[in-house]
Amino acid sequence: MNRSYNSIFRRDYNERFLPLEVKDCELVENDFIMPHHRNEIEIHYIIDGTCDYYIDGKKQSAETGDIVYLKSDTVNSMYKSCEKLKYRTYVFLPSFLYTENVGCSTEKYFRPLKQGDTEVTCVIKTTDEAYELLVGYLKRIKELMDKQPDLYELEVKISMLSYFLTLFKTGHINKRNNKEKSKYKSENAICNAIDYINQNYNRSLTVDEIAENVGISSSHFMKLFREYTHTTCISYINKCRLTKAVELLETTRFNILDVATAVGYNNISLFNRDFKKIYGTTPKEVRKTARIEEKLNRNRKIVL
Repeated sequence: MNRSYNSIFRRDYNERFLPLEVKDCELVENDFIMPHHRNEIEIHYIIDGTCDYYIDGKKQSAETGDIVYLKSDTVNSMYKSCEKLKYRTYVFLPSFLYTENVGCSTEKYFRPLKQGDTEVTCVIKTTDEAYELLVGYLKRIKELMDKQPDLYELEVKISMLSYFLTLFKTGHINKRNNKEKSKYKSENAICNAIDYINQNYNRSLTVDEIAENVGISSSHFMKLFREYTHTTCISYINKCRLTKAVELLETTRFNILDVATAVGYNNISLFNRDFKKIYGTTPKEVRKTARIEEKLNRNRKIVL
């Protein structure tokens, strides 16, 4: 199982001609997935537990067995509502399904999906039509990716295309109405704001500066940001800084004061207080746990 505080996974596909990653993950204790967006499509299969997603500004609840669809360039976040959540992610670039070259399937089915003209059912429940068929395709893809038999790349693509064909056939992909299409532009502005924050989190940032960068008024920006992320812009900036801090604590030898400074905190007491509030533990404990796990991994390699 892959576990990381406030996880936002960085994709590094092992096979550049097969831009698909399948991974089993878990959220425990104070883990959560903060508001973010990617240029990839992501499908979650809930192995065990319950959680709440915020997708396109709407709350969606999922439980054991459910399938969750996160389209590319959608603002979404994820919070477990149980002691431990286990789920499987299928993450892939849109180019895995189609090429940008003009073609019937691209123009009629996949480009409207990418541009936000159509939408996929966010959460498919165990009682929904074609559920068993859809889960079957996902399990087959996992099996192929694990065993990698001859021609597995071709079989994986056929299975994923069959998955989307089933979504189309059973009405789980529908055209967006004009109101939903207009919201797509607002969502793009928030995606751009999130990108800007992630690029500038380590310096002083104001709401006015971010709003100006994405081309909307500060008051409208604050309203949209809360709608799509269910948090304030200032709170998001702080969470972004703390997420980066965890990464530095786990992967570098910087002392805690240097880590705090590197992510934009000028006050070590405030850094420690905010860190404990979000993660329920201290930077020192995260560093200690990371060192223990690093030592265990080294010992495993020696034994092997």
